[in-house]
Amino acid sequence: MSEGLFYFTPKADPYFAMAFDAWLFERCCAQNPPARAVLRLYSWNCPAVTVGYNQNAEEVVDMASLPENTPVIRRITGGRAIYHDCDEITFSLGAVLTELPLPARTLSGANSLVSETIVDVLRRLGIEAVWARHSDAGFRKQTGARVRSCFDSISRYEITVGGQKVVGIAQRRRGDCLIQQGSIKINGITDNPAVRQTGRPVPVEVSPSVGRGKTLTPDSMREIFQDVFSNRLAVTFQPGELSSDDCQAVSILQGNLMHFPLEK
Repeated sequence: MSEGLFYFTPKADPYFAMAFDAWLFERCCAQNPPARAVLRLYSWNCPAVTVGYNQNAEEVVDMASLPENTPVIRRITGGRAIYHDCDEITFSLGAVLTELPLPARTLSGANSLVSETIVDVLRRLGIEAVWARHSDAGFRKQTGARVRSCFDSISRYEITVGGQKVVGIAQRRRGDCLIQQGSIKINGITDNPAVRQTGRPVPVEVSPSVGRGKTLTPDSMREIFQDVFSNRLAVTFQPGELSSDDCQAVSILQGNLMHFPLEK
């Protein structure tokens, strides 16, 4: 097995969260990266909206409907707008594709592997998740201007629990490097009219051994998350720490996002 780094940053500031992932991707794309695979698990210290790299924020976010001081940030990955609340669990994976198992060295292959891995994580937590093709009317792909949110846009393959989409994954590739970001809304989806995200609960019971009641936290899934990703990707993820130079680099990216939040 090759070696990678694992960063655990719960309750992250939204600008820091997106800057960290941008820095993570740049590191993976470097000529001699310190680690050729980097995994991250985090959550949010306040609600925020992220828009896909290629989206027009003015078209997909109704700023007048957002609560005051809600950050709106452009992600490094594609996909649709997402309203992130403090109960969401988020992850990212940056990797040089040659570090992944051979079937996962394409965009579709990597998406399949990561989706199957998240399903394994949820099942280890006692949650009956599935990743499969959906052909019924409720899961036909929706198009048109009125579909704005990732969780109100249904693709052919989705991770679901009890028939409800619970994970949204977006990705980006540059050369032989890939980053994937995923939002896990196993604790429910918060209604947000600004991005036309429809609120709804998720029909799930979390095992008492890993969560309190029906709420899953990053802390309760940290060990299982790291272990399952290591096994599925054949990468030993060791705990990562930010050096002072790393912190400075992330801080610069964070400042850029805060001053120019919707610039590509």
